[in-house]
Amino acid sequence: MSWPRKLLESPKKAALIALTVAASAGGILIGSRMPVRGEDIIALEFVWTPERALSLLEAWGPEKQEAARYSVWVDFPFIIAYATLLMGLVVLGARGTRGWLQRLGLGLAPAPWLAGLFDVVENAALLRILETPAVRPGAFLTGLAGACATVKFALVIACAVYIIVAGSDWLVGRIRGR
Repeated sequence: MSWPRKLLESPKKAALIALTVAASAGGILIGSRMPVRGEDIIALEFVWTPERALSLLEAWGPEKQEAARYSVWVDFPFIIAYATLLMGLVVLGARGTRGWLQRLGLGLAPAPWLAGLFDVVENAALLRILETPAVRPGAFLTGLAGACATVKFALVIACAVYIIVAGSDWLVGRIRGR
């Protein structure tokens, strides 16, 4: 049995649900500790060019830059929470479906952790950009942060769409008595 198919049996459903719920709670707690989030941090992730980075950092000023730096550091444990949560939900979705939708879920199961890897690289680039805000950051760093953020969000969105589709399929099956 291939490792993705093993996800249909292991971990046991109760353990998977407990882990997923714990990850959700952890994500909420960790996320609440981020002073800079939402559109502000997304603006930093997608600056793409040194000029836009410098402009954003100048507009923020030293206090918000420090808050952003703290938020990026807090994002490291948040990555573990969201990757665990999304993988748990994808695996639960795969277990509740059959055929191509189940195979898609099993193939998508590692995607949250891959997104987390891109997020770690993105965070490293963001910390370097925030390290010396008065100095124009390099194009490599701003491009790397934007590219990693793009891949990360694409993977997270793919997982979210799968969770909605698989959950809907499971619910329709329950209503129809499957």
